[in-house]
Amino acid sequence: MFDSIRAGSHTLSFETPNYTPRTQQMNLTAGSTTFVDGSFEGGTAAKVTYASPSSRDTLFAVSQWVAVNFSQSMDTSSFRQSFSISPALAGTITWYNGQTLVWFKPSQPFQYGTWYTYRIDGTARTTSGGPLDGNGDGTGGDAYSVTFRTEQSVTSVRDAGALRAFALYQNFPNPFNPTTVISYQIIDQDVVTLKVFDLLGREVVTLVDGVQAAGQHVVRWDGRNYRGESVSSGVYLYQLRARSSVLTREMVLLK
Repeated sequence: MFDSIRAGSHTLSFETPNYTPRTQQMNLTAGSTTFVDGSFEGGTAAKVTYASPSSRDTLFAVSQWVAVNFSQSMDTSSFRQSFSISPALAGTITWYNGQTLVWFKPSQPFQYGTWYTYRIDGTARTTSGGPLDGNGDGTGGDAYSVTFRTEQSVTSVRDAGALRAFALYQNFPNPFNPTTVISYQIIDQDVVTLKVFDLLGREVVTLVDGVQAAGQHVVRWDGRNYRGESVSSGVYLYQLRARSSVLTREMVLLK
């Protein structure tokens, strides 16, 4: 209720979280009481804030799952109807974090060295009725699509050159709870660091920091930070450094 507003034309704004703001013109007469009804026709558009794999991925591990994180809680029914993957692959869909994080778990591993495309049509909706802004242009109703390629099979890349490569391999299992194994390879004896970060770039824990011999190495992470506290579910980055070389991969902790 508003008191002591001068007579004349005014613009009334309606706003509430996760809905598109709307305005309404109204004319006030001196000494009168005016009632105005306002309603919201649909929520604001949801954006994709994180996806794995992304379009940059050409070595996606065949044992991994597809993960997509949204800026808002999504309607599970409309998502199921809008999600597809090609070549076709059966699997299950699971939601986390208040229906903002979705996982597609294939019923069988991806094929080695194969291009895939997963797509979420613009018909996907948020729980408040908002559309999907798939291309991030601020306008809802468009699809989100990613084309990626899986890793080559071990037998096809294990040659002399590959065995001398500086490499950081996909952790296993992934997703994991509570422990996962990270393996990597360095060319020469060197000072090596292997650290875990969250998606905001904050360091979670240092797993390796010291001189190591050339060759392959394996380290375990138990899902705890540098204080020994269990970290929450989510996507984490692990980064390998040796001299001027840096490699980074993603892993997911699910509880």
